[in-house]
Amino acid sequence: AEFECETVAELPVEYETMTGYTTSEDFTFDDKGNLIATHNGNLIKMAMGGDKQVITPNVGFTAGMAFLPNGDIAVASVDNGSLWRIAPNGAKVTVLSGLEYPNGLDIDEDGLVYVAEQDGQRLRRVDPFTGEFVVIAEDLCNANGVSFAPGYQRLYVGSFGCGVIYAIDRIDKETWGEAYLFASIGEEFMEDAEEPEEPEGPPAFCDGMDVGDLCHEKATGPGTCQAEGD
Repeated sequence: AEFECETVAELPVEYETMTGYTTSEDFTFDDKGNLIATHNGNLIKMAMGGDKQVITPNVGFTAGMAFLPNGDIAVASVDNGSLWRIAPNGAKVTVLSGLEYPNGLDIDEDGLVYVAEQDGQRLRRVDPFTGEFVVIAEDLCNANGVSFAPGYQRLYVGSFGCGVIYAIDRIDKETWGEAYLFASIGEEFMEDAEEPEEPEGPPAFCDGMDVGDLCHEKATGPGTCQAEGD
């Protein structure tokens, strides 16, 4: 049988634009709805009204954060190649160091942290209190971004620039299967894609940021955004 798809008209969605928030690409929310993010190199808490409170100063460039069941925050520190655990009072503990560009993390139902390493091209499961870890998957092209499916029986890992999403299925409580290709944008799409234009002015990682804001470029490391011509 042949089927025809019926186009559904787009319905207007009401929304409210709020200003004054940070330009952090990684953030989470606490149980009171406060935004937890980085701003000018500090880990901050920001209320709906816009009031900012520094939780931990000088955290540098981070790439992934999420709350643990006990209320601490797991944070992937790119500059330090580390996984941190930050308490509500701002105290910071290095859980595991030696990570190769940690980029993206998620937490399972038991409070274990799964962190992707972009340069290491692997995924680790880490106990956030002992630092003990297990490598769940390797040879993941520029592993970037981690997310559990509902029920915690499948784990998705994205990639930076490789156009793929990997999936890893859970076998039992302690064991995971082999990573496999879950989705790809495909070579045909890549062939049809237009070459991006060279940006003018400051590099893209400073878009939306103020002069002096902390930024990070993989090739050169941490720095601050500069005005054009500086």
